[in-house]
Amino acid sequence: MHSKIHFSYYDIFGTDVEPLIEDSRKLAMKHLVKADDFEESIVSDTAQKVYGTIYDFQGSAASNYQFFLTDSVGHFIRGALYFEVQPNADSLEPAEKYIEEELLHLVNTFEWRY
Repeated sequence: MHSKIHFSYYDIFGTDVEPLIEDSRKLAMKHLVKADDFEESIVSDTAQKVYGTIYDFQGSAASNYQFFLTDSVGHFIRGALYFEVQPNADSLEPAEKYIEEELLHLVNTFEWRY
């Protein structure tokens, strides 16, 4: 599908998670320039200690799907979907939807290993 999902992991034990959350938001919001609209969804699974935000951009943004997850005390992961082709919402929509469903499943079933 000529796409890549970029993941970044940070060990945040003993540090403040807020700067990473703010950086993730800033990086995601850079895609609003080309996006037609976006949805922001909160992730909160207290049983698994998984918290975060999903950014879903509509239109011809370079990255239509980004997210971060954290347990707020030790782990932080950020993911971003990029296609290796010119962004074109019409032609990429079927592939985007398929990959976004898979990423949503990943986010909704995510567990930290301690």
